[in-house]
Amino acid sequence: MSIRGHSQIVNLTPKSMDCLDRTIGPLSSRFSMNRTAPKVAICTDWSSQIPRNPDGSAFSSIFTGGLRATQYERERWDVAPILEGRVPHIKGYFSTRELHGFLRQYGLTFIAFSQVGWSRGAFHSTWMPWTPGKTDHSVSPADTWSSIAGNLYRLRAAAEPPNSEPNTHDSIANLVDARTDPERLSSAISLSLRSIDLSVEAIADYYHEQLVNLMAAGSTNGELVATTLDQNLFAHVNSFLMHFGSARDYLATLCASRIGMDSRIDSLARLVDSLRSDHLDKDPILAVFTTLGYIKPKASPSTKFEVSGWMQQATELRNEFMHRRPFGAKFHERTGSARTLDSEIGVYRYVRPIVVTDAKYDLLDLIAKHYRKIGELFDKAATATGYDAEIPTFTDVDIISIKQL
Repeated sequence: MSIRGHSQIVNLTPKSMDCLDRTIGPLSSRFSMNRTAPKVAICTDWSSQIPRNPDGSAFSSIFTGGLRATQYERERWDVAPILEGRVPHIKGYFSTRELHGFLRQYGLTFIAFSQVGWSRGAFHSTWMPWTPGKTDHSVSPADTWSSIAGNLYRLRAAAEPPNSEPNTHDSIANLVDARTDPERLSSAISLSLRSIDLSVEAIADYYHEQLVNLMAAGSTNGELVATTLDQNLFAHVNSFLMHFGSARDYLATLCASRIGMDSRIDSLARLVDSLRSDHLDKDPILAVFTTLGYIKPKASPSTKFEVSGWMQQATELRNEFMHRRPFGAKFHERTGSARTLDSEIGVYRYVRPIVVTDAKYDLLDLIAKHYRKIGELFDKAATATGYDAEIPTFTDVDIISIKQL
């Protein structure tokens, strides 16, 4: 496999190619021309080059309410949007301490760091959520579980007998896909967490864009506004909840596999229903669930367990929007508005209601609360597995060749 960098192509050995847990997707279908039909010529009436963005990058801090801060240089941040003279502006500069104090005083919650940019015209982005208990947020829970899956694969691949036949896409795919349960489930957890990240990023982007638009339109007095982009928001919210349920159940399935339960235990509900007190000492993942208060014994005289605490709340939220109705079905969820935080200096926030058991909450505030809990759970669970979570590195043994572009 080849990995294309900014100016080089690095070819890796087959056993090293999946160390980052990226599998080879199905090959594209082969296309062939219909030789019996006359060839249609390309139109030449008009032609224009597709623009390519120049190299550049931006590092931002993302907050609830639609506000965000971009780092201009070390310890210098600007904030947007701020209303000045009926026009949305970018304002700066803040130190890191001043920035967080400024936004926290308005009740806004920090969600994540975001790095975006272009290299040789190609866009790239990295999303780094703030995870309780961590000091280094550059490695997300999704990254950690991806490293676990990749390192498990490397151990298995290293134990495979040497292949005397030439490697093909199919032979490599067969090797990669012959996963053990820990590999398969760690990879599934990583992919689900990555999908959660993307959903939260998209919701935060929606909030920011709507806040800027409402400021520019002069709609800052609580006017209720709906747009065609609301359909995108509905999809991202439902995606967040769906992938949370998937990640939760993959983690429960991994736990069940590690303690030798029946392979039909493939969800948190089934795991908890099958748990007994003698299981609790068999796997540190269970200790994470119980320590955080997400699983507890049922009231005596029952010997069974039940989901509790935040996990019960999050599961009920998921069930509401996955099984009873989608987000956006309630009338109040169909419009949003800009609300004043500090009219004197032009600070506003975007508000979008979500209705839960007849109570209204701001959507991104609620999402951010659950997002932090998800990150904390999966970060602690990754550590509890005892699996190697170090980011894989390539050595001269792994690299076949390097081609300068």
